[in-house]
Amino acid sequence: HRLRQRESECAGDYCIGILCIVSIDCVERRIWDIVMGKRRGKVRDHHEDEVPRENVDIDEDDLDEQELLEQKQSDCLTECLDRLSLRRSEIRESGVDELTIMLQRSFCDAPLQKSKAGVMEALFKSVFKRGTETEGVKAMKCLSVVIFSFGTDAEGIDKPVRDKVQTICLDKSLSPELRAAAIELLATMTFVACDDEEDVLAVVQSVASIITPDETTPDDEVLKAALLALSALFTVCSAATFAIAGQGETTVCDILIDLQHLLEHKNLHVRAASGEAFGTFFWKAREHYEDDFSFDSYGDLVYMEDVLDRLYDLSKENSRHKGKKERHEQRKAFKELSSVVEFGQCEPEDLIIDGNRLVFADWLSIVQLRFCRDVLGAGLAAHMARNPLLADIFDLSVTKHAGGTSSMSRKAASNYNAAVFKEWTRNRKKDRKIRQNQKDLAFAE
Repeated sequence: HRLRQRESECAGDYCIGILCIVSIDCVERRIWDIVMGKRRGKVRDHHEDEVPRENVDIDEDDLDEQELLEQKQSDCLTECLDRLSLRRSEIRESGVDELTIMLQRSFCDAPLQKSKAGVMEALFKSVFKRGTETEGVKAMKCLSVVIFSFGTDAEGIDKPVRDKVQTICLDKSLSPELRAAAIELLATMTFVACDDEEDVLAVVQSVASIITPDETTPDDEVLKAALLALSALFTVCSAATFAIAGQGETTVCDILIDLQHLLEHKNLHVRAASGEAFGTFFWKAREHYEDDFSFDSYGDLVYMEDVLDRLYDLSKENSRHKGKKERHEQRKAFKELSSVVEFGQCEPEDLIIDGNRLVFADWLSIVQLRFCRDVLGAGLAAHMARNPLLADIFDLSVTKHAGGTSSMSRKAASNYNAAVFKEWTRNRKKDRKIRQNQKDLAFAE
């Protein structure tokens, strides 16, 4: 503090001696600024805000808000790519972190399109070069966000690359964090950019092999990532995939056996993810069979009465051997999942985007929304408002204009969501009456 207040040459000379002793980076940087600023006659007040070097020569008055935002994003992107080309892994990791945060918090369309090939090449190099595992985990998470930003225009995520990522997913010698990040990346690639039904089914079966019990039990983090990936991939499979297989047909019904076992898992998140996969499976099965749907069709694989009883018990469990928070989360999760599996009903989920209240009343849309939230984090609302890929997935009617994109008007969104919520309430009321009549009839008999 005293050194900042002194503006004589002796203070600068004294600082040069201190530089030989002090090894803390932030202190060195501050003292060096004082020394060089004094010698150039440009000592800056310590209360003055620092200006990034990239923006010094930019006249912000000549740029509108959108252009200024794109310029800042472009500068940040260039700096991150420069870090990714350096040799030290710590610097590369910091570049990946900054790139991930920037892409999560805002939809960077124009800056990314200009350097699409460079971004994908640098991140894939961090993934497959096998530097530190921490760098690989961060690069995979960043790649998932980049793929959501590029959408179907993402380069370098064809089948050979998916096979490489799939190899990392199945390699049991790697750390659980790296395998979990690889599973999320593989699911993101398939969910966003894979149109071939056979390729999607092959990825589903590959991820399903991770949850199949064998000599080595997978880590809880790996199991959770695999189950959430299965739920997301189920939503893009055709409904016929979830029917009982005939002769020569291929379906995913064998997964039900492993899902039932995981409902008994000790970890809450694994149990909840298994229940979510159950709900998505039977939601798609109902779409295929429609009015002819029956749990008896799957009786050769699992005894559904036991599954429904287990889901109900988990939604009412009040064991004192578990913490209060865990009991609350479990009851909340399995109360919803029990209704989804048994009756094919779910409570709508709300999301506020630019002042518009959007209601997701379909279970498949809710599963996709949660998967997007896991990848995009706190930046989900920003992407939902401006990302054409998410607008196409959730049918948000996003329209482009000169300054970017915007969501549907407030009045249109309100009318649409009100109609959806009213229809859902009407169906719930009808189902309650049917169940009450069945109970009254059974009591009378």
